[in-house]
Amino acid sequence: MGMIIIPVFLLAFVLGIIATIKLIIQLRNRQINSIQVLLGLSLLVLLWGIMLTIFVIEGEIYAFSPAFRIPLIMVFLASLIYLIFSVMKAPSSKYIANIILVNIAFAGIFGLLFLKCNEQFIGSIRC
Repeated sequence: MGMIIIPVFLLAFVLGIIATIKLIIQLRNRQINSIQVLLGLSLLVLLWGIMLTIFVIEGEIYAFSPAFRIPLIMVFLASLIYLIFSVMKAPSSKYIANIILVNIAFAGIFGLLFLKCNEQFIGSIRC
């Protein structure tokens, strides 16, 4: 199973680093404002809450479930949505893409670095 998890983690970590670098560049160029950062962090908390709710509803957590769901939902799916919105020409799509970029950057950093803590927290939730 480690042969599958390690590439998933590495790819998610690389996407998180790329998003963080893009975020820093856009913050320095003032292309992202504080409202977008707050909305991105709110989106991160909302997605995290949805994932925890799903774990509580399921009642049981399989050993590798958080290891795959966290990168899949928080980084890979968000990166795909970011790419879709970033290539659109509408100004509102760029605004949404910036919000998702903030989400990816923080999810990539916090979600992967503290995966063990998240597994312990999720493992303590029993219905």
